[in-house]
Amino acid sequence: MQISRELETDVLVVGGGGAGERSAYESAKQGVNVLMVIKGKLGKSGCTTRSVSELSAYSAALGHADPRDNPFRHYLDTIDQGGGLSNQELVRIFAREAPSRLLELVDKGMVLKKSGTRFEQLLADASTLPRACHNGADTGREIARVLQVLLSDMPVTVMEDSMVVSLLKNQDTVVGALVINGNNDLLLIKAKSTILATGGGGQTYALNAQPPDLTGDGLALALRAGADLVNMEFIQFGPALVHPLTGYLLVTRFWTLKPRIYNKDGAEFLNGYLPKQLSGDDVLRGKEFAFPFIVESPGMYLDVAMHSEISQGRGTPHGGIYMDISHNDPDLIAQRVPVTFTWLLDRGIDLRKSPIEIAPVAQCFIGGVKYNQKTETNLTGLYVCGEVSGGAHGAARPGGNLLAISQVFGARAGNFAARRAKALTGVQIDAGQVKDCCQQLDGWIGDSAGRPDLQEQRKTLREAMWRYVSCVRTQEGLGKALEVIQNMNNLLPEIRVPDTQNLRQVLELSFMTDVATMVAKAAMARQESRGTHYRVDYPSRNNHRWLKVLNFRRVEGQDRIFLTDPRRIKDFYTEKEEEIYG
Repeated sequence: MQISRELETDVLVVGGGGAGERSAYESAKQGVNVLMVIKGKLGKSGCTTRSVSELSAYSAALGHADPRDNPFRHYLDTIDQGGGLSNQELVRIFAREAPSRLLELVDKGMVLKKSGTRFEQLLADASTLPRACHNGADTGREIARVLQVLLSDMPVTVMEDSMVVSLLKNQDTVVGALVINGNNDLLLIKAKSTILATGGGGQTYALNAQPPDLTGDGLALALRAGADLVNMEFIQFGPALVHPLTGYLLVTRFWTLKPRIYNKDGAEFLNGYLPKQLSGDDVLRGKEFAFPFIVESPGMYLDVAMHSEISQGRGTPHGGIYMDISHNDPDLIAQRVPVTFTWLLDRGIDLRKSPIEIAPVAQCFIGGVKYNQKTETNLTGLYVCGEVSGGAHGAARPGGNLLAISQVFGARAGNFAARRAKALTGVQIDAGQVKDCCQQLDGWIGDSAGRPDLQEQRKTLREAMWRYVSCVRTQEGLGKALEVIQNMNNLLPEIRVPDTQNLRQVLELSFMTDVATMVAKAAMARQESRGTHYRVDYPSRNNHRWLKVLNFRRVEGQDRIFLTDPRRIKDFYTEKEEEIYG
């Protein structure tokens, strides 16, 4: 392929979800040129608009529901749920700034549920006090809506239906990217600062709650450029619909309805997977407090049981497990889970009358690209925010933190990236790197006869990741997954597609393979169970050996894993971090 056109910008934002929109907006406010590259459409890309559940929320310690709440309590809840692996400097910033970033959105027109003059705040997963601000199932969409309106009045260029092929470097500095645009032209974009806000890699798993465009692009691009990634073994799974709709998360209050859960043969199986000291009611109460899979909660056994039944061939035709709450009083269902009940009823699913099919699905990536207080990576000129970033969550996260983190660090990324861009006069591109990338792309175009089938390879990878590297992990299973991944790496150079338009699918598979490599190798390395990471062969937490952050780096084509101590602070109140808001 040949470069069709060269573009220059001060700040390049890759990704169009809530974090990407916020970072682009904050950069543009500083008067720099901003270019957004989005795989889909503005306002419809990423997870922010797809964050749908009974409790889709933004957690902020406003103290409206309970005056005892404050940022320090939010900090403590986040650190506790993170299993000791959170970067405490990042969590302190997050807890302090989450309220302000939310109120800024409200001031710009964001609508939230209120009780009188105060915001309605609900008790989210793993929170000690109610701090989850929300607008029913539409909280994420409301954030994206407001930011899209704000961006429409700013000097931001939006390149939709476009995909980044590679980050461009000059030594250890990121200076832009190669992009295939909506016309399938290859563009070279020079940028003084680059922000990755591409979300996670949920599509690496056969069962997931993420949109089709989240194939781990930013995670793989950062790895290939030489950035450090952390906590990649930690991915949040949880029960969600797989039929007749996919991805709707069944959270907290849903489990108070004591659902009947059974396999394709009609057998209720949960009790067969429980240790002697636990009952099925104990497990459901665990799900009420923390719906996601986490080894510190008895609710984990529901996910383990469902995963095991599906893996052993006793799942439904759509790869799930049957769940039925129709034995409850119909009015109770509508009262207990009003958002879920109404949202599904509007789409033709009546929980009062028929079962649904559910499974533990990949909801979000807990780890990601390592960053500091300024959202800088170890590569100069490269910033990250949102789900692609890693460090604040540690081993798990409380509910409502994901949307909030997207705004706190999205704002920071936009500000610091713009500051850097203002201080530079230009960047230099490595022509050799561009040539190598173009040659690789050319190598994938050709006659596909007798070549590996692209869709079949994608299916094989995703199924192996869900079966062996999801909520139930063993040495043997991880080994099988790594065999599939290695085979995929061997086959990738042999794949051919007929034209440039189909190159995107090959690139996505290559990105997904890199993401799968990191997750599986990290899961193999961590020989304990903590947070969202459950090793059947190492079922206990081992603080003596594993109270460490696992770092992943690729150097000259070789993957390296090294351990570091979690980043800690001495005092939440007295230590000062660099502020960006006056």
